[in-house]
Amino acid sequence: MYAPVQDYALYRALSGRPDLGAKVLELRSDVETYLGRVSATFAHYTSHAVDHSDQIVREISALVYRDAFDPETACVELTPIEAYLLLLAAYLHDTGMVVTDQEKIAALSTAAWERFALDHSDTADLVTNDAPLNNAQEQFVRGLEQQWAIAEFFRRQHTERAAVAINSALNVDRFLAGDHAAVRSLVAICVGHGLSPQALQSDTEYPTRRDHFGQAVDVRLLTILLRLGDLLDMRNARACPLLRSSVSPLPRSSEVHWTQYNRIHDRMTSPDKIRVGALCETADEHRLLLDWCTWLANEVNGAQRLMSQEPRHRSWVPPEASVGPEGSIRIERAPGATYRVEDWKFHFDEAAVVTRLVADVHGSGPGFMRELMQNALDASRVMMYLTESQTETYANEVPAAIREKFPLSIEIETERLDDHDVVRSISISDHGTGMTPDIIKNYFLQIGRSWYGSSSFVGRFPFTPTSRFGVGFLSVFGVSDDVTVVTRWHEDPPESALSLRLAGPRGYLVIEESHRAIAGTTVRVDLREPRSLRWMLEQIEEMCTAVEFPIKIEVDGTAQVISQAAFEPTSEPLPLSDDFECRTRRIDVTGDGAFGYFELLTVARSGVEDWTLSRSSYEREILAVDPLADLPRPGVSKVAINGLASNTRGNSSRESMWRHVLDLRTLDAAARGGLDRLGQPQLPGPVLEKIASALDRHLESHGPDIDYLAGLVEKFNGLCPAWARTRPYIQTESGALASVEELLETERLLVPHRYTSSATRRRPIRDDEAAVSAWSQGRPDLPCITLSAKRLVCEGHLRLLTRGRWLTVAELETDLLVFEIATDEYWRGPSVQRPVFDDQSDIVAVKLSYREIALNADHPLVREIDRLAAGHAPAKDRLLEGLHPGNITHWREYAALLGGVASVVGSNLLAEYARLMAKGPEFSNLSLSVLRLPRD
Repeated sequence: MYAPVQDYALYRALSGRPDLGAKVLELRSDVETYLGRVSATFAHYTSHAVDHSDQIVREISALVYRDAFDPETACVELTPIEAYLLLLAAYLHDTGMVVTDQEKIAALSTAAWERFALDHSDTADLVTNDAPLNNAQEQFVRGLEQQWAIAEFFRRQHTERAAVAINSALNVDRFLAGDHAAVRSLVAICVGHGLSPQALQSDTEYPTRRDHFGQAVDVRLLTILLRLGDLLDMRNARACPLLRSSVSPLPRSSEVHWTQYNRIHDRMTSPDKIRVGALCETADEHRLLLDWCTWLANEVNGAQRLMSQEPRHRSWVPPEASVGPEGSIRIERAPGATYRVEDWKFHFDEAAVVTRLVADVHGSGPGFMRELMQNALDASRVMMYLTESQTETYANEVPAAIREKFPLSIEIETERLDDHDVVRSISISDHGTGMTPDIIKNYFLQIGRSWYGSSSFVGRFPFTPTSRFGVGFLSVFGVSDDVTVVTRWHEDPPESALSLRLAGPRGYLVIEESHRAIAGTTVRVDLREPRSLRWMLEQIEEMCTAVEFPIKIEVDGTAQVISQAAFEPTSEPLPLSDDFECRTRRIDVTGDGAFGYFELLTVARSGVEDWTLSRSSYEREILAVDPLADLPRPGVSKVAINGLASNTRGNSSRESMWRHVLDLRTLDAAARGGLDRLGQPQLPGPVLEKIASALDRHLESHGPDIDYLAGLVEKFNGLCPAWARTRPYIQTESGALASVEELLETERLLVPHRYTSSATRRRPIRDDEAAVSAWSQGRPDLPCITLSAKRLVCEGHLRLLTRGRWLTVAELETDLLVFEIATDEYWRGPSVQRPVFDDQSDIVAVKLSYREIALNADHPLVREIDRLAAGHAPAKDRLLEGLHPGNITHWREYAALLGGVASVVGSNLLAEYARLMAKGPEFSNLSLSVLRLPRD
């Protein structure tokens, strides 16, 4: 049983200030209730309740005092206010783990959650047995896994969220007499427990001396002690077996966190040594404990380096903490454990890694200019917000008169070579914040570390920086071996500027004192190989047209200025007759960090626009009215990230009818943007919502035209799938209209599908309806899609309806099929047979989409291919894939492949089908979507 926290030295250091001691206990009482709600979100986590905070107080007392109960035995001098702030931080640092259901619901609608869910789809991997789950169990498990994923999403933000809780929900001002400076220090200590050690080097956020209430406060030391106390809580009670049984099942990643503490058999914390002994039974326990204790040892050893220049505490010697057989921390294998421990590690060739980053990632193209421009723009934005007291979230919304105070300059020096002007050097200058020696050393020269990820930036400025990863500057070494950087911090005088000369990412650095009249940074790059001046200017102008600051380009003393370009005006309608004209419909999609528009080519008949046309139909209709008309084109799609164009290209799809022009100003918006491999725009969610709203408004002008709605769904399904899934365009036999979302909820469904061929192209639809109606009479309870609409189900939706479901394919007439689609749960019924194609059907495969097919498993060819031995698995896969009706049009190649496999495996049946197919297309009644071969 532990003694109460009031008995420990850290608390008793307040004995001369009983008022502070009373406040600590009052806060502890408040926090005990507040932290009790952590388990609502983090039930699968070991304890983060008030007992964890109590243990941190005990561990810090044992770390700082030779007698953990006697404040007179301090090894590190702490003022009463320092002890008080450290106690408050111990109880407040995890308050960011309290998450309300309202916050969770709101988070699920954000692009940040979508990106997290996509990148961390394996975050919650259920620990369960291998027994099959029924549908209800599976839904419950998926719900659990989503809860665990949401917990991980908020855990990654919990340090920043603690700052919000301190400043709002917990009203901590009352414990610090409303002193905002003291609250800021407390917030920094709490947030600092989750930052990288490098972030603690900031003299702005983590100074070694501040004065609060007339006493010295070392914010950096207090943060270090909180971090160590947090890591040192390795109590068995933190993973209570009774509590563990109440939260079963657990994600696999959490299971070992609960068992690791039970393997610790030796623990001690003192000012001289931290001792840990553990005997692990599984490799996962060993790995996790070893990683945890290595982290602890690194924190302890790094603490002395962080405090070495601090005047008050430079003499502090942290305790010994070393991991290994001879160290104070020993993680060993338990007797009888079946795993082995080897000290094998990946080792990196520093020169090779840097070379890869420079040459392979950035190359020798125009990317270096983009990286330098990004750095200059971000520094200018910081300076603008610092000096002009702007509150706009997006820098491009700051008034132009203010933005013009922060121009960028690009100076280009050329020479004449082979009758062409070529660039020998380029310099990019900004009016930004500049850099201090500390920033140069700890961020600018550190690969993979960015100042924009430090506490000096995070939370202080409203805009999202483009420079986040700390590797972009390396790009200059893909084009140069001579780079000069001149910088002056905005708070320093002109004569304090620094000049750095770099000969490569691994070369020596030469630093000289310099002079710069205006704060900011200039980077001069002497090119290894000359570049065309015309090419260079085109790259700069194309890249910078959405930048919010003026850009002055000077070529050998001749200057020009690029200002932020307004969006291009939309083209005027092109009348081709009295009631027919071509139009370009522009949809404004500005909002939620995105700026710009979406444009669509349309035609208007008697003033009513048609948005459903394909490119070929569009051109055909125009040329039918005016054979000499200039055919409009959709133009070039452009995507800029924070003003710099990152994607400028024509739509790659020949059939494209649209384009988008966007400037994305947040990470959420920039997470998606551009064109996919088929030329379809990949746009942020809020942009798609605005396009969807425009589609709904457009539909109102057409009235209740179901055929038109069906065409619109098919046209925009790839662009706005969420909108398309919820539109009721599918007519059922009962006369009701249904969306594909509604049809997905049905247990069984009949879907007629006509695969048009020359024999059936002119067949009246009513004849098809009669055939389907007669066939479905024995299935009166099944919803059936009618054939009365010109368009039935778009290809993408047919794939949705059939994915993960069983199919029965019935052939009523030539190329008239009916899919009977049912859920997996339905086909598990005791009286239901596994579905197949109709008996004796000569259909081999039916195309469901451009990627998916339904194979007739009962067809002799499919059965024979499926029986290929394991040694011929690659051939088997190729043969099955080749049966896609879209692929089988290359029938000669497939016949040759089939014959080759037949000779290898000795299959007479495959050889016979190969000979049949080699005769040519007449071997079967082949339409574009159905493959037939005789069964005999």
